[in-house]
Amino acid sequence: MGRASLNELETQLLLAQALGYCELTDAMQQHIERLFALLNGLRNSLNAQRSTQNEHG
Repeated sequence: MGRASLNELETQLLLAQALGYCELTDAMQQHIERLFALLNGLRNSLNAQRSTQNEHG
């Protein structure tokens, strides 16, 4: 769900930029990329925990 929301935010920012409402800065893009990385790390960690629980439970 978090990734979908972040994808939607990125899309909305790109549309706003294309329509001339705002400028998507390098800093904004870096924040979005960092959030994607954090979400991927969280997902991987949760998947690893589930795998461990399934093996032992």
